[in-house]
Amino acid sequence: MLVSLASRFVFCTKSRNCVVEVGPPIGTKEFKDGDARLTTTCRSFPFRFLFFCVAVSVILLCNVMAWTPASRADLFKAGDFVPSNRQHCVEATSEGLRWEGASADGRIQIRQVKEGPQFYNTRTGTKFIPRGNNYIRLARLQDPWGGHNFGHSLFDPIHYNAQCAQAALSAMRSKGYNVVRVFVSEISSGSQDGPGLNIDYMRNLADFLRIAKKLNIRVIVVFWRLPRQGGYQPTIPPPTTMEGVNAYFLHQPFIDAKKRYVRDFLSELKAQDAPLEVVLAWDLENEAHFTDNKKPLALVSGNITIANGKIFNMANANDRRRIVEEGLVYWAEQVSVGVKEIDPKALVTMSFFSPASVDGDDPRITWTRKVISDPEVGGSPLDLVDIHLYPGSIQIEDELE
Repeated sequence: MLVSLASRFVFCTKSRNCVVEVGPPIGTKEFKDGDARLTTTCRSFPFRFLFFCVAVSVILLCNVMAWTPASRADLFKAGDFVPSNRQHCVEATSEGLRWEGASADGRIQIRQVKEGPQFYNTRTGTKFIPRGNNYIRLARLQDPWGGHNFGHSLFDPIHYNAQCAQAALSAMRSKGYNVVRVFVSEISSGSQDGPGLNIDYMRNLADFLRIAKKLNIRVIVVFWRLPRQGGYQPTIPPPTTMEGVNAYFLHQPFIDAKKRYVRDFLSELKAQDAPLEVVLAWDLENEAHFTDNKKPLALVSGNITIANGKIFNMANANDRRRIVEEGLVYWAEQVSVGVKEIDPKALVTMSFFSPASVDGDDPRITWTRKVISDPEVGGSPLDLVDIHLYPGSIQIEDELE
């Protein structure tokens, strides 16, 4: 497969002055086994303790993910997912990895400089400019009810292969990338045998972090929803006035469960002596959004009380918007605690698609003005925000606007 890519940085200030910088072309080439290549570029903004990482992510289905059926329709019908480079991968662990460069010593933090906030390495004191990509592996995973679903399989006990991960990260490093974004599976991460996490799954993630550390690559760990197993699903159902993903962000038992999940997650990695300092940020939720066709946003009358204790009038358009904005801020405040209790120095983020990325028929909405603002003005405690732009449907400058 031949693909031509260019890196792209987007800078914004609170005055909404934006500059798009198109970097030098990565080039056109045929990707070889293990060469995972997407474009995700991040730069800091002059916000006080607030950053946008603008992720322009193009999934190249030639190496990061590869399947044997000839089309997407065949893929989902056949349900067979085979990594193209599996024949080149053998069982290994991070202990056998050799790397001639420097390992990822020192934690990446945020500091204020004359130009504004800046990522920096706490050991060397040098400025850190993230440049990286998503690394995705998918497979048919068995769910708790005996069915099968395609899901993120990178750390799945059946599918994890340290040698494949090492090959992919080595290829990324050789191309100048220093950050990789990986997804936690809601299907595999919970224990099948009782309450808590799947220890084998966590062991694989810990091993991946050690590989990344030795290759001097920082990791963004991305959560999505709650594990289907392990006792993390709330036993108290949401009220009849809350449905679907809206209830996930507005119903306190869901929020408490998510906070407990991320706290358990970091605690287990710490117990396994995983190098938490190699984690650039914990993404609490991938592309967080509400839907306007589910309650309470589908309601046009009545009063609704959400998890932060505030009451909103559903007949009032401003209140309907505030439910989303203030609901996201409260959710981020609560769930961030689960991370900070275990690793106080950790950076915490959430990711969103831009409002312009969905068309008029799409029920998903993401009003992010408050959650991406500083706490001093009613915003959230997030350290950075990851905005996903989807080139092709609209100009990036318009999306940022």
